[in-house]
Amino acid sequence: MAENSPPSSPHDSEEQPFVSHYILPSTEDEQERLDFQSSYLTKVACEGQLIIAPTTLDSGDEVLESATGTGIWLLDLARNVHPNVSLTGIDINQRLLPTEHPRNVSFAVHTVTNLPETWTSRFKLVNQRLVNGALTSEQWGMALGELYRVLKPGGWI
Repeated sequence: MAENSPPSSPHDSEEQPFVSHYILPSTEDEQERLDFQSSYLTKVACEGQLIIAPTTLDSGDEVLESATGTGIWLLDLARNVHPNVSLTGIDINQRLLPTEHPRNVSFAVHTVTNLPETWTSRFKLVNQRLVNGALTSEQWGMALGELYRVLKPGGWI
């Protein structure tokens, strides 16, 4: 298992680079709720499929999960893809991010409204779900613009 690298912008620091609208606690109960919610959504709404986009992931491909929370979707995906598929999970809060994970999985603290410039056209697949109340109307436009910017041509959100 690989260790998390230090977050690039810790949400809980005094120098917050962005403002969170996430109102739920980062507790063990919340972690269990998020994991259940993700598993239920995959099982029921996605008919057991982690990826519903008409695409395959091959060695060398990269996947981004925005608002990864506990990372359950990304960790489940890691068990089902080639180990040379790079999986990156981001969230505004580091407290729920897994500290142990496979080598091809990494987690960092970032906001979806301002992703690193070096990520432009990088990811074949971008996943984000269950973020409805976390962004304002203005932030949704910024977030979608950022997700499309980091998507490879021909990639899927």
